[in-house]
Amino acid sequence: MVFPAAAEYRPCSAVSRDGVASAAHHEERHVAVLARGRGITPRSSGAPTAGHQARSVACFILHSPGLASCRRRPLSSNVRPHMTTLPLASVLAKDAGGGFASDAEFDDALWLALCERVKSIADLGALPEVAKNYYASRYVEWEVGNGGFAQSVLNIPEYLEPGAQGFEALGKPEVASRIREALTIYKAEVAALPEVKPGNEPALSDYFLNNAFSHLDEGLEGIGFWSDAERVLYVRSNREALASAA
Repeated sequence: MVFPAAAEYRPCSAVSRDGVASAAHHEERHVAVLARGRGITPRSSGAPTAGHQARSVACFILHSPGLASCRRRPLSSNVRPHMTTLPLASVLAKDAGGGFASDAEFDDALWLALCERVKSIADLGALPEVAKNYYASRYVEWEVGNGGFAQSVLNIPEYLEPGAQGFEALGKPEVASRIREALTIYKAEVAALPEVKPGNEPALSDYFLNNAFSHLDEGLEGIGFWSDAERVLYVRSNREALASAA
């Protein structure tokens, strides 16, 4: 098995749906893990393709401390290439005026605007409820879409409970239950989880091939896990509450 050399990954960068990176926005410690094919190619809105669901050789993209906490989605997408980050108030005003070409474009712009506000889990708590639900549920969804629950518990365990609450707000209790099951397993297994760092690739490879979370990745479409459209509708239905953060 050949692993790529350590590479820097900047999570809340403007990374396109084609995997093209531009500027990063946050600074915080974290490591991106790409495993078993789920995030090898970018996922567009909706359920992952068959290619995402296929199993493949594990690989890892590692970065040094000091980088973003916004979304660790290596070789995958947050937003379109070279998209300018607008202030939250501008994003909401533009959407209210029909200025975005698609729901996905609005979603990307809103995500980047909130990434400017959320540099840690503590920052999340200062946002209005609608913003917290949007941010945490999107974060968890795309992390799982990239590398499964096994990746999400290594990268963003602190966002799992807020993510579950976000899916409850979207009217998806089964998804919330699935996320909380992952959190329960994580708490029981945390001492045995591999450390994510350069040089620890063999242990990480074993982890992704044999872990206690893989069964949680099955049947996600059946429980409505992929929720980009519902999340955008939720935000638009609660625009005033979200605007209070602008």
